[in-house]
Amino acid sequence: MPDKTKIIEELKKVLSVFSDLEFSDIESSLFGNKYGLPSFGFVYFILEASKKIGFEITDDFSNALTICSLSNLADVIIVQKSAMQTGN
Repeated sequence: MPDKTKIIEELKKVLSVFSDLEFSDIESSLFGNKYGLPSFGFVYFILEASKKIGFEITDDFSNALTICSLSNLADVIIVQKSAMQTGN
């Protein structure tokens, strides 16, 4: 099973390309007042993260993003990568 801490660190590296902010609060929404990532920025971020970390952007992936925080995103990536490994 993928390591959540490593995935969050990889996500932070990808985010650093799009923003000068330090993403220290992994529970805060990337769209909220704290970080304010624009929706088009999030799309580019997810596309780049999928290439770097190796996950597919599917309907299930999109539907599972209930809160767009680094923590939630890492959880969804872990589920997605596990499903890819088992062929589901």
